[in-house]
Amino acid sequence: MKRQLYLFLTVIALAWSESATAFDVCVDGIYYDLNGKEATVTNNAEPKCYVGKVVIPSEIKYNNVRYRVTAIAPEAFKGCTGLTDVSIPASVKTVGDDAFRHCPLLPVHDMLYYADTYLVGPYECSVTGTFKIKEGTRWIGNGAFNEITCIRSINIPASVESIGTGAFRLCDYLKSVTINGKVEIGQDAFAGTKAICEINIYSDDTPTIKDEEKAFDETVYQKALIHVAPGTGNSYRSTYGWRKFSNLTDDLPLSGIGNVTAPADATVKARYNTRGEALSHPVKGINIIKTAGGKTYKTIVR
Repeated sequence: MKRQLYLFLTVIALAWSESATAFDVCVDGIYYDLNGKEATVTNNAEPKCYVGKVVIPSEIKYNNVRYRVTAIAPEAFKGCTGLTDVSIPASVKTVGDDAFRHCPLLPVHDMLYYADTYLVGPYECSVTGTFKIKEGTRWIGNGAFNEITCIRSINIPASVESIGTGAFRLCDYLKSVTINGKVEIGQDAFAGTKAICEINIYSDDTPTIKDEEKAFDETVYQKALIHVAPGTGNSYRSTYGWRKFSNLTDDLPLSGIGNVTAPADATVKARYNTRGEALSHPVKGINIIKTAGGKTYKTIVR
C-alpha cells in the first residue's frame, strides 16, 4: 500500500514539475520552446509574468547555440494585464490563437487594439461602422472581430499577410470588404457573415483562401459581387476558393491610371495607396504615384 502511495505521489510530482516548467529556456525574461534551430515565444504557465513593454528579439543564444525566433505560441501573453506593448521582429512568421487575448493595456490606434503588427481586435465600436487598419499590420488575429455587429465595412491594407480563423465570423452587418494585397484568408474567417455583398480586391497576386468550404458563408458565395483588376477574372475563376463565387467580374476602375509601371527615370512627386491616402514611402501592394511631369501611374511594390 505504501509503495502504491509512493508511486502515485511520484507521478503527481513529476506532472507538477512538468507543468511548472512549461518552457525550454528563459532568456532575458522571455520564455521559449526550442525546436531544432528555431525558438517559439511562450510563457511559464503563469502568463501574468509579462509586464510593461516586451521586446522580442529575432534571435537568442542558449548554451552557445543560436536560435531564430520564428513564432509566438497560442496564449503566450494571454491574461497579461500588465503588458503595455510588445515588439515583434520580422523573423516571427506565425502567431498562435489568443496569443494576446485579455491584455487591456496594449496600444490603441483608431479604436483597434494592437500588439505591434498584430491586430488583436476592437477597443470600441466605430460610429460609422468602418474600421481603419493601420498600414504595416501583418496579422488580423483569430476571432479579432468575431460577432462585432457595429462593423459595416473593412479595408485590409496590403501589409496584412493573414486573416485569422474566425476573424470576421458572425459580423451580421458587414457588407463591404476591400483587400489590397496577397493575404491568406483563414478557416471560418467570414463564416456566418451573410450580409457581405461586395468584395473589392486590389492585388497583383490572388489572395489565398485556406478552406473554400468554410471561409465564407454559402449565401456570400452565391450573392456577393467580387470585383478584381481587369484581365484577372479568368485566373480567379479557376483558383481554389474564388472559384466558388458565382458573381466575379474584372471591372475595378483604374481611375484614369494609364500604366502599371512608371518609367525608370520618373521623379516621384507624390505617392498614394488605393484609398487615395498619401504615403510617405513605398508600401507593399499597389501604389499610385504622381510624377514631377504631372503624369499618374499605378505601380506594384513587392
